[in-house]
Amino acid sequence: MLLRQYKGFLIAMLANGFLSLALTELNHHLAGWSITLLIPAIFVLYAGLNLHYLQGLTVCLLTGLFHDAALPVPEGFFTLTLPTLHLIFHHFRSKLHKKGGLGTILLAQTLNLGTLILLHISLSSGLTESIVRHLPLILLQLFLSQLLLFLIGLYFLDIQRKAVTLTRARFVEAKGRST
Repeated sequence: MLLRQYKGFLIAMLANGFLSLALTELNHHLAGWSITLLIPAIFVLYAGLNLHYLQGLTVCLLTGLFHDAALPVPEGFFTLTLPTLHLIFHHFRSKLHKKGGLGTILLAQTLNLGTLILLHISLSSGLTESIVRHLPLILLQLFLSQLLLFLIGLYFLDIQRKAVTLTRARFVEAKGRST
């Protein structure tokens, strides 16, 4: 079956889509306080640790295109950032445990923080007033984003891994052969 070799890719895309939807809904409810939570590193965890390089890169590119279209960020920011994060995770995947762990979450936290700082720097260049006025809100957003990544990062990775495990069921064709 052709879909069997792409099941990790499909599960990663579906999981990223559902998480994007949940994160968008959360950000909608936090918009009254001018808070936006972004956790780009979580969209790369499974693809970087468990998929082949090209499949993971494709997942990251498509997720980045979706985020660039849905979020008010500079054009192409996530389209370039997510594949870069994927490259870093893929490079360190031999040193990290595929199920997650302290090393995985620390790398994800570091990369997420670096990405968010880069995003805030690129967005602050368009401000007409000083960034010092917005600094407490930026620090609060960074803290809450890092906390959210810490709380759900490994759980999200585990959900994707279990979904792949559940889809490993063998199918029986009409002729009685198992495939």
